[in-house]
Order: sequence, then structure tokens, then C-alpha cells
Amino acid sequence: MPVKKSKKSVRPVVKKKNKISVKKNVGRSNVVVGDKNQVTLIVNEYAKSSDAQTKKKLKRQVEEYLDWVQESFGTIVLRGIERGGEQVVNVPLETMYVPLQAEVQTFDAEHELKHSIRSSMIGMEDQQRMGSRKITLNEILSFGNRLIVTGGPGSGKTTVLLHLAWTLAASLRGSPKLAKQKLGLKTALPLPIYIPLTRYADYLRKLPSSANAEKTSLKTYISEYLNERGTNLEMLAPDFLNYLLRDGTTVLLLLDGLDEVPNEDERVLIRSRIEDLVMGKKNLRVVVTSRTAAYQGQAVLGRDFQHIHVLPLDEPQIDNLIRQAYQSIYPKSETKARQQANDLLSNVQQLEHERRRRLGDNVKPLVDAPIMIRMLLIVHYNDRKLPDQRADLYQKSVDVILRPDNAPDQRVTDEIEKRIGGSLAMNRDMLQHLAFHMHKQGDEQGREIDEARLRNILEAEPIYKPFVTELIAQTRQRGTLLEERGGLYRFIHLSFQEFLVGRYFAQNFSDPDKLVSFLEDGLCMDSWWREPILLAIGYQDINAPIQAQRILLRLAGLDEKASQRQGASFDLELASCELATVAYLECRSQSPDLGNQLQARLKALHARSQTEKWTPVILASAMDGLDRLGYLPDDLYEFVGIRSKDFSRSSSATDPQGVVATTLYLAKYLVTNIQYERFLKTENFKNKNLWVNFPKYDENSKPMKENWGEEPWNWLQKELQDQENDIQDGILLPRYWRDPRFGVNRRHAPVVGISWYEANAYCKWLTHNWKNMPEFESFTFADFRLPTEKEWTLAAGGEANERFAFGELKDPKKEITAYANTSESDISRTTSVWMYPQGASPTGAMDMSGNVWEWQANYRDSDHDVLGLRGGSWSYDEDNARVSIRHDDPPSLRYFFIGFRVVVSLPNG
Repeated sequence: MPVKKSKKSVRPVVKKKNKISVKKNVGRSNVVVGDKNQVTLIVNEYAKSSDAQTKKKLKRQVEEYLDWVQESFGTIVLRGIERGGEQVVNVPLETMYVPLQAEVQTFDAEHELKHSIRSSMIGMEDQQRMGSRKITLNEILSFGNRLIVTGGPGSGKTTVLLHLAWTLAASLRGSPKLAKQKLGLKTALPLPIYIPLTRYADYLRKLPSSANAEKTSLKTYISEYLNERGTNLEMLAPDFLNYLLRDGTTVLLLLDGLDEVPNEDERVLIRSRIEDLVMGKKNLRVVVTSRTAAYQGQAVLGRDFQHIHVLPLDEPQIDNLIRQAYQSIYPKSETKARQQANDLLSNVQQLEHERRRRLGDNVKPLVDAPIMIRMLLIVHYNDRKLPDQRADLYQKSVDVILRPDNAPDQRVTDEIEKRIGGSLAMNRDMLQHLAFHMHKQGDEQGREIDEARLRNILEAEPIYKPFVTELIAQTRQRGTLLEERGGLYRFIHLSFQEFLVGRYFAQNFSDPDKLVSFLEDGLCMDSWWREPILLAIGYQDINAPIQAQRILLRLAGLDEKASQRQGASFDLELASCELATVAYLECRSQSPDLGNQLQARLKALHARSQTEKWTPVILASAMDGLDRLGYLPDDLYEFVGIRSKDFSRSSSATDPQGVVATTLYLAKYLVTNIQYERFLKTENFKNKNLWVNFPKYDENSKPMKENWGEEPWNWLQKELQDQENDIQDGILLPRYWRDPRFGVNRRHAPVVGISWYEANAYCKWLTHNWKNMPEFESFTFADFRLPTEKEWTLAAGGEANERFAFGELKDPKKEITAYANTSESDISRTTSVWMYPQGASPTGAMDMSGNVWEWQANYRDSDHDVLGLRGGSWSYDEDNARVSIRHDDPPSLRYFFIGFRVVVSLPNG
């Protein structure tokens, strides 16, 4: 008996959100959100004794300020999306803003005291895990009047402040419901004032040592900054800002970038200035932001500041951000926006899958922050598929992250950039040198480095030595590509380390032979080095395409000296050629002729695989490369004959001319993704005739009197209403259609994630449309359906002796991997349907043992509640791949280990 899988629901469990008990800001009770006279009330309260003309001028001035806020902070420029050298995409902030998730700390006073002592000894990320609860940042102002928001580089901290400023300004200028809808505010709306703290630090630096306390205060600088930016907020009423700060309820201070202050002494000073400003003003609302790395020690804010930490983006947020961005980029074409968003999301999924495959399921995602979404959009918009131009993506990402976070004030960005490692180029080169030497330590020890070792590596190069202390200081204070935790340094994402290693390869190995010889010394088959190799070639393709071509030819064994080299194992040949293929597919400068050479080379290696020894995972990856190059087997659409007197009743069919068909033919291959994709059209999912009256077969594979009636059609209608399904234009996509392990990007892998109903509908669609398909042009009549178990086992060579479809084995556990894709192969996914020619059945049918379980037409037993399945799969062991083993599942199951093939009735002769 087979090992049975439990039939548990795979739907995610939705947990109820914990309520967070916080003291909310109540503000003034006599003014509510939406009062169109809110600005008038603020002005009248301030200028009680002034004449009407003065109040009118001040009101106009405040309104002009709010208009300036909306104009200044209401747009996101997608830098890098250019035409004719000009920025062409200015996206409204609100169309791209997605409320971020965060954790708010919930320490009591005693715990907070201990925490503040402990903060200098442990990293902030570790602190975030203690005594915290998840919140949504769209209601950040409801969690107290004093907030500090921390997060990683590019995590969206500044965007949160800009969103607050814009929403409040828009609400006060005629859209009163916005504040309630977007911020959850139900009380008086404050005037938002945004201040970059690094500019305040620069202001203090330039003051004479004799400056008095008033001159050095944050309040004074706020006034200076507002006037400098041309807001005119104080020109007519110099005391207006003082009034706002004293009153508290009428202003919201947004103090951005405590981490951008260049050294800890200055950060401590500015922290104290912030605390001085709020002292005694319990109603004054202040939100401060800082990168996590810099918010520690004496820079930590007291005075009851509530700590909120921005969390990484989750999949729905990534989906939402990308879709909203493309809606803004293509505002006049909803179809184009949707297509581009779907394509980018599919590529993001591919990118993340490759990382999980290499580094394990628990690896930190690459795309987890808004800055990465922007980088993805830049590359994708410019017609560079992801991950096909990852080197370009990483290069842009590296340059952006090494610079300061995007600030509304360009002078802030310019000033900070000058302090980073002397220059952007120097900083980048130092980091790639460090990355290479760290990576050489291997998977277990190559992810972190202590400060002494870091100094030794960099100071060994005289050109870097003057900048090492500055690099370490910037890393400890701000964190950029490097971050410091507990005295150890690591890159914020391993992917950035990998890219910098690849860039190091490209810039330090000018001879392709030397580079490839270095890689072939064990690195080509080491997953730890895979990404650096691919990114090195990608980087060369962007910057030196001829050099990239030479590396590709040498790596694939296609160069002029290839025949002279001896001693490489077959696995190394496969792995090297697969690397060259994947790298070629990521290039944009290489010729199609090189692709043809790679395809021919992989076909030759596949032919050799029938006589050579190989590792299943390596061969499967190489054949995936061949599939991606467009290889199409000549026999992909062939059928094998099934002849038996046993089918005189169950297998007969009659065409309109009365010709009796007594011979069945079974598809040589499982139905592939590229074949099933033809069925995914709206008209097929609206055509009820394709979804009703499927034939029924009993547990003995005999036809039954009744058919399935409308049950499949009713099932489809229910699935089309289920929001957990992937529905596109009224089409129910296979459940794993966008999954890079199983979906449409793997053209000749068997389609999976479809129910028995969908498989039957596909068969009916073939029966109605076979005349329009070139692979069936020799047919004069065809009737397609699923095979019964009796038909299937006959095509597989019979059930005798517990045999496999390809025969018997002496030691199945060890030998099965040469013939079939079962769990023993450790491939952990489906494989191209033509990968195992040595596993063919006596009739010539492929993959009848392993790869995927195959839906059968008949019920499994007399209970008539589940359908038969045969053949085993990649996720089951060799025992289940024997011809005699039966499995079963209900017709609605859609899982990644189930596919199908078809049979067709044809006239004799």
C-alpha cells in the first residue's frame, strides 16, 4: 500500500489581531476632524486681539504653507525611469503609499529602565523581539504624542513622515475625511512641520561657540529652516511658531533622520535638544525617525517616547506596492499596468525562490523594503526582466543604499554622501574587497567578521587605509550595506555581499581562463558561490560584453581549447554549462548564436547522461537551463498505442461518420505547462459545455451509466469566487502557476496544482479544438479524456512483480535516481518531462514512474468518493513509483505533486 498523504486543508490560518492598550491623544474636544474652519480656529485662537485684516492675512499664509507641504511632499520620483535624460515618472505619494507594519514596544517603567541600560550591550533587532506587539503605521499618531520610529535602510521611515505631512495638509485644505480614513484621527488636526535633523546638526556646527541657548535651540532652528525653504510661515507673525509649540495640539513635528547626524556626540546633543523642546509640553506631538543601527546608547530618547520599529514588507504589501506603482506609471492603460505588475511579481517570486533554494527556507528575503521595490521598478520598467538583469539591479541598489536615504532636502543627501568613505566609488570598492575576503571563509564563517579582522583586510591595501576608520564609524552610526551587531559586521543582505564578490571577480580577473580555472576548482558546484559567479558575468555583460562572452564560452566548454582539457567530472561539465546558460539568459548584450551553441551543448550532455553517472540535482538544473533556452523535443506531442481486447467496450468511440475506434493511444508525455497554457483563455472558462457531463468510470475502470453532470461547473463557479485563488480575467489559474518551482516559467515541466475537474475540462477542450493544433494535423478524428487505471497500467507495462514502469531494480533506493524523479533524487520539484529517457515504459511512455501522480478517469473504490492516482511523484519515495501502487484524492484537490496525461481514441488502421 502506498504512503498516504493526509487530506488536510492547506489554507493559511488567519489569527486574530491582538488589541494594544495605549493611551490615545485626545486633543481638543470642541473641534472634530473634518471641520472646514480648522485653520480659521487655529488663527483666531492665536490672534485673538488682532483685527480682521491681520487674521485674514495669517489665514492665507497658513493655507499657502499647507499648499507648499502638499506640493513638496506629495510626489515620489522614481529615479532611473527616464526618457530623453529627464525624469518622467512622478508618482503621487498616495498612489504608492502602503501602510507599513511595525512593532511597538510595551515595556513598563521598570522594564524600560533595564532596557535602556541593556541597549548598549545588545543590538536593536534583538531588542525589537522583547515586549512588543504588531501594529499598522497608518494609525501611528494614535499610539502617543511622542514617537520614535526606527527601521533599516530604505525601510520607509521618511515616507511615513511625508505621508503624515501630506495627509494632514490635504485634510486641512479641503479633504477633511482623509485624516480619519488614512490616519485614524478623530480629534483636532495639527499643522505638520517636517525637519531634517542632519540640517539642524549642520546649523549647530556653524554657530559660534558664544551662541546662547536660545540660538542653539531646536525651536529656533525650526523657524530658520521654514524661512529658508520659503514657506513664509513666520514672516507676518514671528511668534506664531512659538504659539504652536506652546499649545501643542495644533502642530505635529516630524523630525527625520536622527541617524543621519554624522557622529554619536552630535546625535546625543540633538537628542537632548529634542527632549528640551518637549519638556513640559504634554500635548506637543513629535515623531522622530532613525535607522536602527544608530539608535542606541546615549542617543536613545527618553521623556516617554514610544518606540516603534518598522517591519519588513510582507507579500501582500509587495504586491500592493508594485501594482499601485504601475497604475501610476501607466495611468491610461489598466491592461498594461496589470500585465507589467504581474510580470514583475512573477520575477520577484523567482528571485526569492532561487535564494531559498540556495540558502534555505528561512533565509531573509531580498525584497523586503520599499527601496528594493523602487530598484525593481527601475530595472523592470526599462525592459530588463527580473532576474535577468540582477547585476544591474544590485548595482543600482548598492549605489542608492550607500547614499543617504532619499531626503526631501537635497542638501541633506549631498552633505552625507561626502562623508561616506571619502567617495561613493571608494566606499563601494572597499566593500567589495571586504566581501570577497569574507566569502572565501565559506558558508558557515563567511557571513560575519569582527572589527579587528575587518581592519586587517582593508588596511592591507594602502589605498583603503585612510578610510577604514570612517567606514567603521559610518557603519556603527548609520549602517549602510554593512551593519554592526554585538561587535560583528555583516552585510544587510547576503545578496549584496554576493554581488560585491561578483563585482570583485569582474574587476580583478581580467583573463577568462584564470577566472574560470579558479571557479572550476570546486566553486562551480558550490551553492555558496553560485550567485557571485552569475553576478560577475552579469556585471561584465553590462560593462564589458566581449569579456562576458569569453567567460561564458570557457565556462560552457565551448571555447577553442575545450577539447584539450581533460579530467573534469561529468557533474562539473553539467554544472559549469548550466551556470553559463543561466548567466547567458541574464545577459542582455550576448548574441542569439551563443544561445544556440549552449542549447546544442546541453543536448549533447543530456544524451551522455544515459551512459554517464551524475547527481540528480545537477542534471535537473542543467535540463531546466535547456528548457529555458527554448528546447522542444521532436516527439513532445507523440502518443503510444494501447491495444487490447479488454478495451472493446470501455475504449470505443464513434465519430460522426460512424467509424468505430477500438484503439487507444496514450500521450507519450505528461501534459506540460506550455500545453496547458493554451487552455487558459476566458472563453474556455465561460463555456459551460467544457465543464459538464464528464464520463464516469467505476473502480474496475468500467463506464458507468450516469455522468458527472454539472458538479464540475458548480465547483468552478465557487472557486472563481474564492479570493485565495489566483484568478485572472475570469480564468482559474493552476494553484502553483506563478511558483518558480512548478509554474509557467518552467515550460516543459508537467502542469500541477489543477483539480481532476480542470484536467477533464482540458480534455474536452482538446476534443473540441484538436483540428486547430499542429501536433494533431495527422488525425482524422480524436476523442480525448483521462486514462482509466486499467489503460494506464497496461501502457506502463503491467503490475507484475511490483515493477516500475521501466522495469525492475536490484536496489531501488540507490538505483531509482537514474530512472525517475522520486524523493530519493533530492531535486524537490518537478522535472522536464523529457529528462529521463532511460525511464520510459515498454510502450515508450515517459515519467510513468515518478515526477507527478497522474489523475485517472475512474473511482478508486466502491465508495465512489475519491478518484484514482498512479505513478508516484517527486515528493514520494520509490515505493510509490511502482506500477501497482494506487493513490487517491477527491476531485477538488489541487496540489503540487499531481498532474495528468491524456488518452485519445483514434480510428484503426
